Amino acid sequence: MRMKKFYLTALLLFPLVAWGQFRPIYLLNDFAEARVTFKDGRVVQALMNYDTVGEDFVFMDNGEVKIMSGMTGVLTVSLDGRSFFEQDGLLLERVPLPDQKYYYVRWWTDYGSSGGGYGGSTVIASVDKQGMTQDGVLFYVDDKDGNVIFKNRYFAMINGRPRNIATIRALAKLYKPHEQEILDYANAEKLDFKKPEDVHKLMIFCAPFMQSFTD
Repeated sequence: MRMKKFYLTALLLFPLVAWGQFRPIYLLNDFAEARVTFKDGRVVQALMNYDTVGEDFVFMDNGEVKIMSGMTGVLTVSLDGRSFFEQDGLLLERVPLPDQKYYYVRWWTDYGSSGGGYGGSTVIASVDKQGMTQDGVLFYVDDKDGNVIFKNRYFAMINGRPRNIATIRALAKLYKPHEQEILDYANAEKLDFKKPEDVHKLMIFCAPFMQSFTD
């Protein structure tokens, strides 16, 4: 108990913003163990989650959910075995692929026409919280009314810098010798770049064409 209190106290060194401006859509079903590594070498732990609407890590403080701010001082966040880092002002998850390959996700969702943002009426309970796991990556599924809209951004690391990938064709163009092969696969599988599970499937297909993490 004493150790948990220490970790939470250390985490509270972040400037805090009280929760309640909008309703969250969490990346995980429940708050999970997280390990935050700072650029100055400090390491702290706490139960945390990630809100994909506000694009913020959040944690519990005396029963109240609060936002962890000051990400520019953070090197990495390990949340439930998933790795996040800040790059050029963006908070990205590094998603593993076979053979030490990776792609990167900026998790970002919003509500559909039924509201749910500032002053909106949609409650988080209206979202289908049933997720599906594909190769260890959890994706939320839109509810039947389509209240949740994925606005994720995907990146490939090219020469040490994240390259934004907005479409299937843009991804294919990164790997010119295999461009038509990638497009044919995406078409045959009827992949939709707006669906995270389809993006992940396509990234697995492209993994052999990517640089390894050690390149």
